[in-house]
Amino acid sequence: MYSMLQCSLNLHQNVDISKFNKLHALLKQASVGYVPKKSKILEEDNINKFINEADNELYLAMKVVLIIGFNGACRRDELLNLSTNDIEFKQDSIIISIPKTKNNILHTFAITDTNWIELIKQYAKLRPIKTNHKIFFITYIKMVAALTALLVSTQ
Repeated sequence: MYSMLQCSLNLHQNVDISKFNKLHALLKQASVGYVPKKSKILEEDNINKFINEADNELYLAMKVVLIIGFNGACRRDELLNLSTNDIEFKQDSIIISIPKTKNNILHTFAITDTNWIELIKQYAKLRPIKTNHKIFFITYIKMVAALTALLVSTQ
């Protein structure tokens, strides 16, 4: 909140509140005992357990979202905008390019785990041939909601 206020006041009113020492002292005193909320972190063991044990018939799409998102440290919008043209299948790897990133810099990464490659190929084969768009994750919104619920319940 302080940094947002500082930025807004500096931008709109040309006031630099970082020089107000009494304000800093007040905020420091008011924050005594404050414990920041720690975000939940999905660890690699949880990822491997889900990918290895969950049924492919029900969770294949979620597994592929998780694999690509984990390997590329992708944001939700980057996964949503991922198209079939952004994925290059090689014999021993998959090269994925994310053209629309938050900072507008092309992001490219490779997936080399053979089990993960097979899951992605299996998902890609299930794509309907007569789809009139190139979006890779067709049912993405439903997958994200279900994957989020699944991850929360395992922690």
